[in-house]
Amino acid sequence: MLDPIDGTMGFTKGSPYWTIALAIVENGQPVAGVVYAPDAQELYAAGLGLGATLNGAPIHATTTAALDGAHVIGDARVFGKAIWRGDWPRLLVTSRPSVAYRMVCVAAGRADFTLALTPKRDWDVAASTLIAREAGAKTSDHLGNPYHFNGKSSLKPSLVCACEPLYAEIIRRCGHLATLDHI
Repeated sequence: MLDPIDGTMGFTKGSPYWTIALAIVENGQPVAGVVYAPDAQELYAAGLGLGATLNGAPIHATTTAALDGAHVIGDARVFGKAIWRGDWPRLLVTSRPSVAYRMVCVAAGRADFTLALTPKRDWDVAASTLIAREAGAKTSDHLGNPYHFNGKSSLKPSLVCACEPLYAEIIRRCGHLATLDHI
């Protein structure tokens, strides 16, 4: 599975955070994955059961246990929308154009989570899903359904990629969003 430019809009605007993502998928799950950010000179890689690396050095997701003050890479507007039951705690929100890059930042401990309530395709998230998992993060749709790749549809309804301690709380907060048609 190949995404030759993830973060196309950022790429066209000169952002260094666009990526090339490549995954090998067997039986619906990635077994090898690489996410390369050429302008940032960052190469993230993972093999099933082999851990994850950034430029050859091992990486790990954070162990942040509280949402208050957590670092999220995503769209700040998502956390202010009226779709949520209650407010989100104070978050440090940064933006990056590539969803694959956002996920590998979680894997590398550069952020605590990323959340996207818009659909993603297999090629957007397959490689970074493996890298995140191998680094100790959890990845699924907003309802906690794990991803399965190379199925009838390449469309994933949403994305949650988070360090293990925050994952359950983020899924709990998203649980009332049965469908995302109104977003």
